[in-house]
Amino acid sequence: MKNILLIVALFVSLSVAHAQKGVPATALSDFKTKFPTAEKVSWDKEDGSFEAEFKMGTTKMSATYSAKGEWLETETGIAATELPANVVMAFKKNHTSATIKSVYRIESAKPLAYELEYKDGVKTKEVIYDAKGAVRK
Repeated sequence: MKNILLIVALFVSLSVAHAQKGVPATALSDFKTKFPTAEKVSWDKEDGSFEAEFKMGTTKMSATYSAKGEWLETETGIAATELPANVVMAFKKNHTSATIKSVYRIESAKPLAYELEYKDGVKTKEVIYDAKGAVRK
């Protein structure tokens, strides 16, 4: 039984190390400091940056770091009811037949923003608004 537990522990630690391969040490250190209770952490490299997807309790989140390990942004899943009224009005005006699937609050060096993933017909799309309801991207 001890050997089985040892093998499982070794496999888990190797899997975690493989998932973090290439992630700058400064990013890993900053991530552990900012999100000490993060669970189910998964690192991916995209467009030259590193993104950690994880959960804090029941909340889905992600944190993005530059290739040098500098924090770029954090996205936190929120309920659509938590959106500012300006964002809701702008979305409804521009996407009259769309249904919101998920919402993320984006914190970065830029002003606070909100990413809305929505379904419009059969296509799933996304749009980012600033807190005033202007489209950012």
